[in-house]
Amino acid sequence: MEKFQNKHIFLSALFIVIIIFITIIIRNMLIERAAGGVIYKIEKGQLYYLLVTTTNGDRWIFPKGKAEFYEFTKQAAVREVKEEAGVKVKVVFILEGAPFFYEKTSGKKQNIELFAMEYIKDANNWHEKHKRKRKWMAYSEAVSVLTPEFRKALEEVNNILIEK
Repeated sequence: MEKFQNKHIFLSALFIVIIIFITIIIRNMLIERAAGGVIYKIEKGQLYYLLVTTTNGDRWIFPKGKAEFYEFTKQAAVREVKEEAGVKVKVVFILEGAPFFYEKTSGKKQNIELFAMEYIKDANNWHEKHKRKRKWMAYSEAVSVLTPEFRKALEEVNNILIEK
């Protein structure tokens, strides 16, 4: 009788794990889990933010991309920043407004967690060097070219950094 109960408990737990796994897969098919960064540096007392273009070059965004199922969003954010912007960074904090939804030009929806990241140095090689432009911008320029979702993230980081 005890073996039957243990087997029943095991099968019930296995069933729950399978249902959770299938739910995660379906959710990721509909809405991509993504991560990225609002990268900043202070140069001669002035704050600058690093923006990149989308791969088709039609708008400026913060570097971000799909988090693999095995990654924590913080890890994915650091990886995506290096791939898309070609910089090494230090994660400082997660944004309060994160996650937020973003619709890519392809129509795919992303649920993005953004992190404030301090610039450390340029990476030697970066994956998307020939696909994107990157540019350091002062706050006033960056806020004028970003979409509302990214503008909100920029404002949050800028306000926190100004208070320091």
